[in-house]
Amino acid sequence: MVLPRNHDRYDEHIKRAARTAGIDWLLLKVVVAQESRFDPKAFRKEPGPPGYGSYGLTQILSSTAARDYGIRDPKVLFDVDTNLRIGADYLRRMLVACKGDVKLALASYNCGPGRVRALVNEHGWDYDKVEPHLPLTTQRYVQKVLAYRDAFAKKVGDGHSVAAGGEKAADHARDDGVT
Repeated sequence: MVLPRNHDRYDEHIKRAARTAGIDWLLLKVVVAQESRFDPKAFRKEPGPPGYGSYGLTQILSSTAARDYGIRDPKVLFDVDTNLRIGADYLRRMLVACKGDVKLALASYNCGPGRVRALVNEHGWDYDKVEPHLPLTTQRYVQKVLAYRDAFAKKVGDGHSVAAGGEKAADHARDDGVT
């Protein structure tokens, strides 16, 4: 996997947001890599009213930002620190909801926690059993994020590893009862 040229540009911001959320900074970094390739002005229009879409480094949906974080003007999500703070917290919530399973949390981040929760209720807490029922785009998303994780872990070179599916990410999220 070829790492984006500017992959370390936001490391201090990512580390700060991850520390505040209580998640692993490298996990947040690989989500940013896949979501926006480190472009803080990334925008993906989604079906819906004008301005509805995914914003910034972590590609937070404007509806999620409004509902869960009180953000009424989605352009605020182009601010690096605001976007990373919200994205890190949302990723933490996905990890908690998925009992620390990184693959399930990544799938939830990509296609929504309700969809993954329904599949887990039907097929159990085993990503390999849930994966065939996920949208193909989500299956590919999880694979790409994990490939970034491996590439960045080698680049970091400190033995850093982010737990994969089946492994629990006990260090990735604290459970404060928010789901």
